[in-house]
Amino acid sequence: METGKTSKYFKYAIGEIILVVIGILIALQINNWNEANKMSINEQQLTSSVIKELEGQRTILNRNLDVNQLILKESASYLDDTYPEEKKDSSIIVALISHNNTHLKIPLVESILNNTESNYLSDKNLLKELRNLNTLNENLLSNEGFLDNFWNTKTAEFLIRKKYAHSTLDIFSRKGVIKSKAYRKLYNDAEFRDLIALKYVLHNSWVLNQLSVLEKLDEILLYLKNDQTND
Repeated sequence: METGKTSKYFKYAIGEIILVVIGILIALQINNWNEANKMSINEQQLTSSVIKELEGQRTILNRNLDVNQLILKESASYLDDTYPEEKKDSSIIVALISHNNTHLKIPLVESILNNTESNYLSDKNLLKELRNLNTLNENLLSNEGFLDNFWNTKTAEFLIRKKYAHSTLDIFSRKGVIKSKAYRKLYNDAEFRDLIALKYVLHNSWVLNQLSVLEKLDEILLYLKNDQTND
């Protein structure tokens, strides 16, 4: 009799344990689903923020690229000696020695690539493309540094030595450059032509960097927008 009761109580206890375990598993599953849903929502919001950041930078890059390509075109015309006489004014000389600094400022993307917990993306392909973009941007910044250094040394030294500027500050502020007829003499200055020829090589490489960054930006933005549409 006692054995039957013990067996009955044992089966009851096992049943209770099974129900508790099932309840725990269901609760865990619901919790996991909630966490996954929360992460999915956070990732969608993060993706939208990335799109906004990249679109803003694309606008700036595109604008500066237009200017830098124009400078490159003017430099080629000068070096090929195809400038019509009426276009030979001081403003063109300023363009020849100039460059519009431009590189991506993408703190959110950098934060994602640093894999901070609050800025996590699960899309491995997207992360790979963002790393590629960051590498291209670093190359762009490096070549921009070469141009900055060329300006600060070669160009500044030449203009000060030739007395087209009294100091580096004059060069940076472009004081009187546009109105100065003396700058027209530079069109026929052999040393100035050599200076622009060297700058052209650096500038051309830098513009190609900008085009590469822009192309990668467009690829990533298209990928992100298609992904949002599919969701």
